[in-house]
Amino acid sequence: MKNPLNILFAVIARVASSTCRAAKKQFPISISSCGLIALALLAAPPSRATAEILVYDENTVNHLAATAAAAISPTRVVGNAATFNGLLTSQAWTAVLIDDPSTIPTGGWQPTINYINSGGRVAMSFWDWDNSAGYGSPGLLPAFGISSATGFSLNGRTLTDAGTTSLFSGVSMPNSQWNDHWGTDGGGFTFTLASGTIGMANLSGVTGTVMALGNSSHTIGTFLIDEAGNTWLSNGSGVRLWENMYAIIVPEPHSLSLLAVGIVFVAGLALRRRRANA
Repeated sequence: MKNPLNILFAVIARVASSTCRAAKKQFPISISSCGLIALALLAAPPSRATAEILVYDENTVNHLAATAAAAISPTRVVGNAATFNGLLTSQAWTAVLIDDPSTIPTGGWQPTINYINSGGRVAMSFWDWDNSAGYGSPGLLPAFGISSATGFSLNGRTLTDAGTTSLFSGVSMPNSQWNDHWGTDGGGFTFTLASGTIGMANLSGVTGTVMALGNSSHTIGTFLIDEAGNTWLSNGSGVRLWENMYAIIVPEPHSLSLLAVGIVFVAGLALRRRRANA
């Protein structure tokens, strides 16, 4: 069965072509000008329906990232410790969601670091950010635009929205309900202003942000969302948080808006030229 989204874009392309032909009868619009419309369409990021998402899910209790990825795109692929690094380097991915409360990928984090440094989009929920247990990597923090991390437990702490992004839209906040499946639950991050990194959330009693948006919104480093308590699990906030992280690192396309803007811009330019030559 044909992908409905592909059919939609085919219709959009036909509309753009027809509009250009009609406009050329009234205005001196060149083929290159009409091409601006096509370029606007092609410049948009892939839609959710066609997104190629890779998820790392190893030993998680709640499988929140995998559940969110399945809701975003039916083409999502889930890897584990044995398969993740091979999958990561096997093709281009729209985004990579790493849900890691315990075991790290076989071969370590260097492929992930390389992927990020090459422009890849990654949201990573992890525990040993400071590498105190040897499960992190010296290159992991710099790859996420973070200078340092200090480990913590979520027990007895309250998470609050820093108010810098729309990350917690639809998520029950503030939140102080956590499970205690794991020991260390994340890192309190520090970063330099020059890095451009943005702190997205704070945790009571922890210095620094516990969710960091870096690399021009291509990466998010965060605490163990797998420790979500009853509220987040029962009302879907845990899954919604992963969906929101994806939406931040992979903004939704606005192809129809771009098409309209392109048509109006080109037609307006042609009209001004016609009046100037009258």
